[in-house]
Amino acid sequence: MKVATPDQMHQIDKKAFSDFGIEPLILMENAGITATSICLAEIERISGRSVTVFCGPGNNGGDGFVVARHLFLAGISVKCFVVSAEKQSQERQINYKIVEKLGIPIITNLSQATADLFVDGLLGTGISKPPSDEIAACIDFMNNQEGPVVSLDIPSGLCGERGIPLGATVKADITVTFGLPKLGLIIYPGAGYVGSLIIDPISFPKELLVDPKIRRNMLREEEAGLLLPKRRPDAHKGQCGKVAVLAGSLGMTGAALLCSKASLAMGAGLCYLGIPESLVEIIGSSLIEVVTKPLPETKKNCLSVSAYNGIMELVGKADVVVIGPGLGRHPETRKLINSLVERVDIPIVLDADGIYAIEDLSILKNKKILLTPHSGEMAHLLGKTVEEIEQDRIGVAERLANDYNISVLLKGARTIIVSEGQTYINIAGCSGMAKAGSGDVLSGMIASLIGQGLPIKDAAVLGAYLHGLAGESALEEKTEYSILASDIIDHIGGAIKRVKSEL
Repeated sequence: MKVATPDQMHQIDKKAFSDFGIEPLILMENAGITATSICLAEIERISGRSVTVFCGPGNNGGDGFVVARHLFLAGISVKCFVVSAEKQSQERQINYKIVEKLGIPIITNLSQATADLFVDGLLGTGISKPPSDEIAACIDFMNNQEGPVVSLDIPSGLCGERGIPLGATVKADITVTFGLPKLGLIIYPGAGYVGSLIIDPISFPKELLVDPKIRRNMLREEEAGLLLPKRRPDAHKGQCGKVAVLAGSLGMTGAALLCSKASLAMGAGLCYLGIPESLVEIIGSSLIEVVTKPLPETKKNCLSVSAYNGIMELVGKADVVVIGPGLGRHPETRKLINSLVERVDIPIVLDADGIYAIEDLSILKNKKILLTPHSGEMAHLLGKTVEEIEQDRIGVAERLANDYNISVLLKGARTIIVSEGQTYINIAGCSGMAKAGSGDVLSGMIASLIGQGLPIKDAAVLGAYLHGLAGESALEEKTEYSILASDIIDHIGGAIKRVKSEL
């Protein structure tokens, strides 16, 4: 599904009328009907009887009037708190007059605004400055009530493009957004204000909502199953993807183990692990399904440059190679990694210490490569601070991918994937996945999907999504404090079943 900026959504609004004759009044009515159904379900859930609808000066307020009317006609006790508008659209004015004629109470004093449920129709997606004092007071009032808040299109006060609060901002329990999800609803910190996100197309023609010029996307559960690689009933292991993993050093054998096991759990038929020779005995008993290859090492038990020929032999058997998890940062190992990145001709998933080793970004240009850094590794790679990366996660990932014609996956809360000119924001996952080893699991899963024949873009998008679903499943059994990276592996199969059930 496409993810729009407020300006892109505004253009879709205009085209709906200019190209298809869909009047703004129709869109406002459809938005209000959708939101009303959500409100009615929520009222029933909490056994509530009364609703206050906060209606701002713009078309978001017009949506609020439509909701108020339909709730009133459904027998709900409704009040409208109205913020006056010096200049209002024709659509808002029409719906305001209907509310007046129906006799729905209009209030302007917050002491009269108490209710069981609140509808936030104060501000829409186009704001660029802090809310006025009057609207800020309404926002603070809603945030301090016990009853749930349903926001229309976006929580008021939240920037629809950057996902940052511009001042007082509604902390919604449910956000009903119209047409397409707005970028500010998907990325953090904005995503933390949204509550449950419900997306409704409200009769926008489909061709407007799939415009390829909108280059940011998110994967939904029903779409994920369509990306799964198909498997023949008579398939054998050699046809199901052969993954090579170069990982591990003294004290970091866990990274090698997690990456390798994840590749098999995701469906790879074979996994070859290249590891410093002294560590084979340590890890062998834990990796009975993996083919291990002892490789020459340094005195510090890291891969040495003399491992090059053995690695190229290993790579020759594989469809994809993961380079980096737990490899360490020994100078010889770093030199080896750079040589491999330059000369390996199968797809590479470059992770962790593999990314740290890159000194000249030009060796990445036009390679069949997926970089999977977290913000710290990205900061090192680009010579920036972590704060600079975090302030512009999407922009940083897009520039790196586009400048070097490679694929980039920037890990974090809302992982960003950029490949083939498209950007994907991963919405699956939970805070319990903020644990050492989670990234190693992700690299193994993505490599497995590449080995099974998916393009790097699809493998990265689907792998990140299934990784997140597996973490969510683990959360159902544990808590956000106690999830381990190995728990994610244990739930990969369940995540795959979940998306297959949507087909």
